Order: sequence, then structure tokens, then C-alpha cells
Amino acid sequence: MNPLVAIPHVKSGKLRALAVTSTTRNPALPNTPTVAESGVPGFKNITWHSILVPARTPKPIVTRLNGELVKIVNLPDVKERFREQGLTPVGSAPEQMSALIKEESIEYAKLVKQIGYQPQ
Repeated sequence: MNPLVAIPHVKSGKLRALAVTSTTRNPALPNTPTVAESGVPGFKNITWHSILVPARTPKPIVTRLNGELVKIVNLPDVKERFREQGLTPVGSAPEQMSALIKEESIEYAKLVKQIGYQPQ
């Protein structure tokens, strides 16, 4: 479950967190182990949020938009608000986001093949 949805329910006592799916413990739930710590070594399933633009958006526009968004993400009050919600603000470069999308696409393609899923 997405941290934005789960953490308020865990903190209120309505849900009990068994593990987080990230590679490190979530600062909003410091006593909750990762799935890897719970016995599934190497497990990782992160939730990320990003702003995407059409593929042919001119580079100067992408650079400026990214720069402004990184500034916003790094504002102390914005960072604190993210952390309160169990999110880890990153503010990366477009190339890093592209690499993450490519990496996850490859991982999910392997998983789909491994479980034998067939498009219908």
C-alpha cells in the first residue's frame, strides 16, 4: 500500500504495518522492518512520483521545469511535509528519472515473463 495512504492508518492504530517494500526503513515508520529484513533478501518495490512531459519537449524547457521543481522539493517546509507523509523527497535530474523508468520496465518485464502472464 502506498505510504501516503497507509501511514495515517498505521499511526492511528487502525492498521499494523508488517514491513515496508523499500530498500531502507521508512523514517515515518522507523520500527517497521523492510521486506528484505523480514526474510526476502533483495526485495524492492518502491513507490515514486514524478512529473513527465511529452518526449519532444525542448531540452531548455525540461531543464528549467526540472530546476524549478527541484528547488520546490528542497524547500525545508516541503521536505518536512513529504517526510510527515512517509515520502522521501529526491528531486533528481531528468536523466536519472529516465534511467529509473527504464530499469523498472526491465524488472517488470522479467516478472511478467516469470509468472507466465499472457496479455488478454
